Amino acid sequence: MEPRGMKKWHPFATMPEQYIGLQEVIKRQLEVPQPVLTKEQNEAFELKNKMRLSELIDVRFM
Repeated sequence: MEPRGMKKWHPFATMPEQYIGLQEVIKRQLEVPQPVLTKEQNEAFELKNKMRLSELIDVRFM
């Protein structure tokens, strides 16, 4: 007869239906709503991105 050893306890995932339901609840809790930007904020953001994309970046491999 083998010893039982340590078993990890899964309190809420005892049935497959519960596991699927809990995964959906967790996914909904992790969702973050998109921020609402004003036209000025959006333009400033786009300008910063364009400026950064136009900069030359020196990459050296060692």
